[in-house]
Amino acid sequence: MITLQPGEKILMEVHKHWLGIVTHAVALFGMTIALLAIIPFVQLYLFEMILLHELLVVGALWVWFVWMMFFVMWTNYYLDVIIITNQRFIDMEQLVLFSRDEVIVPLEQIEDIKIEVNGVLATLLRFGNLQIQTAGATKETIVKGIMYPDQLRACLEGAVSNRSKSDTIKA
Repeated sequence: MITLQPGEKILMEVHKHWLGIVTHAVALFGMTIALLAIIPFVQLYLFEMILLHELLVVGALWVWFVWMMFFVMWTNYYLDVIIITNQRFIDMEQLVLFSRDEVIVPLEQIEDIKIEVNGVLATLLRFGNLQIQTAGATKETIVKGIMYPDQLRACLEGAVSNRSKSDTIKA
């Protein structure tokens, strides 16, 4: 997935917060329950037009579709990862099943690190957004919905200061 450069060490690895996948899973579960609740009414009022086995096939297809959607969402959640090394900041975001976006920022280019924790729920569950200002062509990197943004910022600031100290010693 990621190839480390010589002398590079992983300092921290963080995934998106679990609340995102849980809310999606609850919505999918609600869709499945809604279908199962509708089947008896459809059978009762439209029995002459729709047979029971046809309803079961539609229900099974619906459950299969919901399961596949959950699998895709879980894969996207699991493969979204932020890695801080002693040389780079790496944000790998799985967009859809076979599409990934990678943002790699060398620590020397990081100018400012900002976190946003909005609301009571985000404060209690410790998740928020990370915003990184860089000196490169892309001015800003925003990562939304990450776990422990304060610890991530502290680790990133420490890595940036250690990197700048080692660069000054080499010069």
